Amino acid sequence: MTEFERSSFTTAQLPVGERFGAWQQSFSALFDVALPQKKSTDRFHANLDSCLLNQQIILGHCRSSAQSFERSSLRTAQDGLDYFLIQTHLHGSQKLWRGNKTVISKPGDLMVIDLAERHRAEATDFANLTLIIPRPLLAPLLLDPDS
Repeated sequence: MTEFERSSFTTAQLPVGERFGAWQQSFSALFDVALPQKKSTDRFHANLDSCLLNQQIILGHCRSSAQSFERSSLRTAQDGLDYFLIQTHLHGSQKLWRGNKTVISKPGDLMVIDLAERHRAEATDFANLTLIIPRPLLAPLLLDPDS
């Protein structure tokens, strides 16, 4: 039988002025998170339901207001996270900058993000599904896992 642990996070029960800060803190293990310019924290909302499968793989369902995510060179060097994110949007979209490449992910598209790489992304209001897989589990199945 497969073992799994579930967790949920929502800003719904928090005072309006504390929602975005709580979300930033919750996501700070993976990304630096910011609101788009001219967006107020007053209307921010986010929900994340996740499952840890076999103590290795995380499956998450996230619904949130528009925001940006970033992993800087300094962050990737310091935290040493060695995971791939495989993500699809159910609604909304995400624009991702990785080096000199720009990728736009819309509902139904599949995006692979290497957390060991520096990148920046901007998302509209969205819902997505994400698998977070340790590199040692996925890399042997890829032709060029570092590309």
